Formats: sequence, C-alpha cells, structure tokens
Amino acid sequence: MKVFLSISLFSMIACFSTSSITWASSIPTFCSSEEVVYFSCVMKGSGKIASLCGSKQLGVDGGYLQYRFGKLPIPEMQYPIEKKGSLKQFAYEHYFRALVDRVTISFSNNGHDYEVFSDQEADQKPPILERGVRVHAAGKIDKVTTLLCGPQYLHFKTDALGAALSSQQ
Repeated sequence: MKVFLSISLFSMIACFSTSSITWASSIPTFCSSEEVVYFSCVMKGSGKIASLCGSKQLGVDGGYLQYRFGKLPIPEMQYPIEKKGSLKQFAYEHYFRALVDRVTISFSNNGHDYEVFSDQEADQKPPILERGVRVHAAGKIDKVTTLLCGPQYLHFKTDALGAALSSQQ
C-alpha cells in the first residue's frame, strides 16, 4: 500500500510539474530564453503583449527589469532602454487580506504613469480577477486607459519582484 501511494503521489507531482512547464512556456512573451519572465500576457482585443523581463538575480547587488509592450517580434515600447540601474525606475505595491490580493508594478515614462497590475477580489459578487496595464495620461488625472489581459498570461513572480524592488525604494 505504501509503495502504491508513493508511486501515485510521485506520478501526480510529475504530471503537475510537466503541465506547469508547458503552460508557462506557451505564453507569448518578449523575454529571451536567458531572462526570467516576471509577468507576461496577451491583451484582449489587440493581441499585443505586455511583458516584464529581467535578470535571474534581482536585488541590491544588481540585476535588471524591463517592461516591453507591442506585437511580436519587436516591441513598440521598452522601458527603461538601459538595463543598468533599471530596478530604481520601478515601484512595487502589494496589498493582501482575506480574499483580496492586488499587485502593482509601476513606472513613469514621458509623463505617462504605467501600472502593470493583477487584481483578485474574491469578496466581490461576482469575484474580480483582472490583470493588465493601466496608463495614466500625462497631465490628465482622470484620463486612464486600462488594457486587460486575455486568458493567456503568466502571473507575477511576486516574491522575487517584491524583494528586489522594495530594496530599491
């Protein structure tokens, strides 16, 4: 009985691991194979991709993070252009309580404020589950464009991002 249970458990873990790898690798992204995909999704309607790509090691001692947006294969926007010192260009916010989890990575570029976000609010009827990018127009507080992710997304790797970006603030 113990042998059967151990084999079954091993098989379940192996299947789960394999499906996770396939799922993650099938998400379109601007990140190269040498980079970590910290977030990526295909926008509803436009088919454009928003990606947060970075080095494997993020933190006080270095590493980089870049936002890339547009249609494959060449992004129409990449921020910041230079990788060196890029972590200081981003801010990290994470709000969590029972049934609510909100994560935002934000930055400013050319007077516009950008927020790559994930909002999960299971305490609402119906529950809210949204991911995407919000763009606050330059000089217009009430002008916000929200681009929502479609079903193809790779959720934030919040542990690594949170630790690295919090140490930069």
